Amino acid sequence: MNSGTDDQRGDTAYLKAFGPSRYARMSTFRGASPDGYNSYHVLDAGGRKWLVLALDWRISDMGLRWAQGVIDANRTLPAILTTHDLAWAGDDGVAALSQYGQRLWDDLIKRNDQIFLTLNGHYWPPGRTVLKNDAGHDVHLHIANYQDRY
Repeated sequence: MNSGTDDQRGDTAYLKAFGPSRYARMSTFRGASPDGYNSYHVLDAGGRKWLVLALDWRISDMGLRWAQGVIDANRTLPAILTTHDLAWAGDDGVAALSQYGQRLWDDLIKRNDQIFLTLNGHYWPPGRTVLKNDAGHDVHLHIANYQDRY
């Protein structure tokens, strides 16, 4: 078992509270990675379907393969990716990829044109930026961290 820095850390309180069983009864829930730390939903909004890919704090290589499989199986759906650590921002609100975020960008996001929006927390202050994927299209990265905010 790896340390607490990726989705291969085994059974945890987080997994008990936010694992697949939490979402199983939701009509939008479509599945989770074998370890339960990554999941996806398909939503109906604005007259179309949307893929929401929820990835763990630090996704493993196995988790990345699972996420790519979900994207491959849902090629016609525009995708929103959520994760904990992807980008950080300075006081000016301009976001840049974190070290971990660069790995996720290189290994998953920029290769998959259907991912148009990412949402993450972890860092303060909030911020945003737009990066170009391999197809030359915009991917909007947004940071919103609500911990300790009331």
